[in-house]
Amino acid sequence: MGLLYALDDDLRALQQHPQVQVIHPPVAVGSRTIYRLAAGPHTIYATKMGSSNVEASMAAKGLLTRFRCDWAVSIGPAGALDPELEVGEWIRIENVIAWQSGTMDATGFQLSARTKWSLPWNLLPNPDPLSDPSAGYSLASGEAFIASTTERARIRDFTESAAVDMNTFGIAMVCADNRVPLFVWRIISDLADENASADFREFIHSYAGTGGAMIAEWVLNLPPNPDSPESYPAIRDFLDAQEDVLENSAYGLPAAPFHPVLEAAE
Repeated sequence: MGLLYALDDDLRALQQHPQVQVIHPPVAVGSRTIYRLAAGPHTIYATKMGSSNVEASMAAKGLLTRFRCDWAVSIGPAGALDPELEVGEWIRIENVIAWQSGTMDATGFQLSARTKWSLPWNLLPNPDPLSDPSAGYSLASGEAFIASTTERARIRDFTESAAVDMNTFGIAMVCADNRVPLFVWRIISDLADENASADFREFIHSYAGTGGAMIAEWVLNLPPNPDSPESYPAIRDFLDAQEDVLENSAYGLPAAPFHPVLEAAE
């Protein structure tokens, strides 16, 4: 599983979970650092998204090019567009809209045709660990930090989204390109109004890594994949040893082949 996180507290909570083990030193892919952890029979490859869709797409591409992943998961903050959402509330993202992708003409701004991604929650075998599974939300994703009541209302009106962030559409494009299912949760960090900058800093100061802790519990309770060699300790140890040899060689690892999502056995 690939995990793209925004906040260092989430990585710390994941690493400090008593049933999660760091199985290798971190790997550098360009400027990105990828952490490798074991949670039961599952392997988690975790890397930080960065502060824009461009950076998030680079992080996702580095991770998915370097490591074969059956799924990708992203957790991090978002600003609320829906006035009913509250700071500290986790929401499950079902649709991602690239709200700055389009054309500005005399009639106003028009979203381009390919701006929306729907996430495959039907593939999720375990109960949703962070949010109400009956409540899915749309997320507007762009390159601007929204700190204006007027702009918040405008984005909500033309995208019909509940929240806004600066990461998700970059990740969604890379995951679609690599045919890796993506699941996204966002925690509301501010209300995307004139107080958003101060509220965001306050949120970061008080945040304790609840997302990372909950993702650890969720992964630990996922069923093992009976068709994956990673589910068998002896084979996994052999593959890990071969990977270490290759990492120490002058030639590095070959590109990982595509590996489709394998559904859990009944």
